[in-house]
Amino acid sequence: MSLIKEISNELTKRGFCVWATYEGTISCFDILARRDNEIFVIKIYKFIDGITKSNAEEMKNLVVCLSAYLIVLAEESKNSRLNDDVLYSRYDIAVVTHNTFKKILDEEYPFLYSTRGNYCAKINREIFSDIKAELNLTLGDIAEILNVSKQAVYRYETQCRIPQKVIEKFSEIFGKDVIKKVKISKSSQISQVRSHISKNNLFEMRPMKKCLYVADKLSALGFLTWEGTAAFNILAINTNTNTADECHKNIFGAKQNKKKEDKNFVVVSNDFRVLSKRANFVEEITEIIPGICICVGRYKPGKAIGKRTKFIKENDLRNVETKEEFIDVIKE
Repeated sequence: MSLIKEISNELTKRGFCVWATYEGTISCFDILARRDNEIFVIKIYKFIDGITKSNAEEMKNLVVCLSAYLIVLAEESKNSRLNDDVLYSRYDIAVVTHNTFKKILDEEYPFLYSTRGNYCAKINREIFSDIKAELNLTLGDIAEILNVSKQAVYRYETQCRIPQKVIEKFSEIFGKDVIKKVKISKSSQISQVRSHISKNNLFEMRPMKKCLYVADKLSALGFLTWEGTAAFNILAINTNTNTADECHKNIFGAKQNKKKEDKNFVVVSNDFRVLSKRANFVEEITEIIPGICICVGRYKPGKAIGKRTKFIKENDLRNVETKEEFIDVIKE
């Protein structure tokens, strides 16, 4: 069984709806999973070093648009195997082993995280300060117990983290609750801003630049857009800011707001076979993440593309001047 299939099964057993990439397809992610309001974007590598900066930016921008959690699974680095129960990071992306990911799904979070080749743990500053005051401990007292310098203890307190070698003794003094579990957070900012085109730009849609044009056009119309490597070429989000936020807790225990969003998964090609194949993939994705599949091409096909897919001709898109007009066009 492939690792993608194995991870998909683990997610399904825990109540997630799952979509996985098909063998032989190229995509910046391998699995999309959703349970209630939680969305995971998962990429699987054998080596953590296989994540390039451009890969990372592409994935991080996508999860911002989806308001999703991004997790990379890997088992090795170029020098050694990765350890279970440790949160690693590569270009600010959370990386864990397969076994650690299964524990996270069961809400068993790691205490250790890797930073610059060392393992550390986060500490609860409030608990640390309260017990230090209660026991009337000085930095010197703590340093003597831990067999480290006073400067090291000062860093522990100000940086709220301690190295792995002192965790056991530190917990004996301040209790196990002083060590914080490591949680995975969402990225909230697009790392690269798309250059907008003017609404009246008559830029010719050349094949190699077609996706960029469509993405920039949708961005200029007011959509939050992502363009990259996936079953869909572009994701265009129309956020309804007038809808009241609904607060809920996610798998990591953090509260977050849910906003009403219209997600448009866009496929761009002049080849009917490409449009048809990708539209089928995207329609499967929209069963996991509700949205609309939209195909953009030069000529309208003589037969339907997919069961629920909308089609818009290049010239029609070029003439659209507002977001509302675009929405009306795809409703026709």
